[in-house]
Amino acid sequence: MRPWGIGIGAVLVLLTGCAASGEGGGASPVPTRSAESAAPTSTPTAAPVATVEPLQVHTGEAPDCARAGDTALSHGDDVVDAVVYGTGPALILVPQVRMDVCGLDDRGREFAAEGYRVALVNADVPDPVGGVVAVANWLRANGTAEVGLVGTSRGATEVLAAAPLTDPAVVVALSPPTTFGDVDALTAMPEITAPILLIAGAEDDDFGEQATELSEAGAADLKLVIVADSKSHGADFLTADSPVRAQIGDFLTQHLPH
Repeated sequence: MRPWGIGIGAVLVLLTGCAASGEGGGASPVPTRSAESAAPTSTPTAAPVATVEPLQVHTGEAPDCARAGDTALSHGDDVVDAVVYGTGPALILVPQVRMDVCGLDDRGREFAAEGYRVALVNADVPDPVGGVVAVANWLRANGTAEVGLVGTSRGATEVLAAAPLTDPAVVVALSPPTTFGDVDALTAMPEITAPILLIAGAEDDDFGEQATELSEAGAADLKLVIVADSKSHGADFLTADSPVRAQIGDFLTQHLPH
């Protein structure tokens, strides 16, 4: 951490349509969930109330990934809720378990170089879906009209749950559990009007099955990709050597041109 100032200068199976089929393609997913997708789901809710506390520019310590010219946002405490950089239409990136606010920074810098304004979101907060809503609100209040959501694993569940409250231009959910803790993406799916891209590995536990279940509940323009013979998970799909990285880029460009 360092002091922060306000102005610190292998075939793919593709299913399309509102109700994708249940075909997974490739090897069948292992029928047990990983620890990440096995969080308690006793009383899930699709999303918090739409009114959330507004974010402020953070003036405390910056996360290590912050560079000159970036903006950090918080709710007024010591926790950095988001780091924002780049110009253009916005991509809100929400990471998976064991990733902090900087967990997707390498991928975020790549998106920024492509012409996006990137917001890295801290998912390790009491109300992560409300956090996504707050970041979207801040971006729109500060010069960015169009916003897209990208989430990996737990973050994928959260962006799907946040989508009905944020009116995004596009949603990309990578290895999404149907639920995580109290966040229920499955309930949110019929309410999402934005185009959705769901991606999971066929051999990544039962994430392929969960992505398929989400696709069958969706009411929007939706694409489901199950990557055959793949154990890749979440952020793995955003790396340069991922077989679907170009497809993700094309989907974002189609629905969130920059």
